[in-house]
Amino acid sequence: MKYPSREKVDVCVAVKGSVKLDVTVSPGSGQFDICENESVVASGHISVLTEPEMSDDDECLKSVLDAGPLRLNSDDIYKELRLRGYDYGPTFRGIVSADGTGKYHWFCL
Repeated sequence: MKYPSREKVDVCVAVKGSVKLDVTVSPGSGQFDICENESVVASGHISVLTEPEMSDDDECLKSVLDAGPLRLNSDDIYKELRLRGYDYGPTFRGIVSADGTGKYHWFCL
């Protein structure tokens, strides 16, 4: 079964349930199709990476890692906790700062 390579098909996925996808790969050419109910939802070419190339994202990640651990101040820490459902009031905020090494600094009342 041959599918057009540029056809766009929208796939709606329910919040609950599952979607069955069929993946076909041609071993000789590396062409692949991903289908849902016999409609192509993605197609392309796949190959084995022989030598990794540095992308802009890799260079950005390397510069971040070379910069050392990220230090978070009190506002950053409690904002992250609040976004995860933990809303600490001013009385219960004892962390002053923390960094990616696992070190943190407390103050006592």
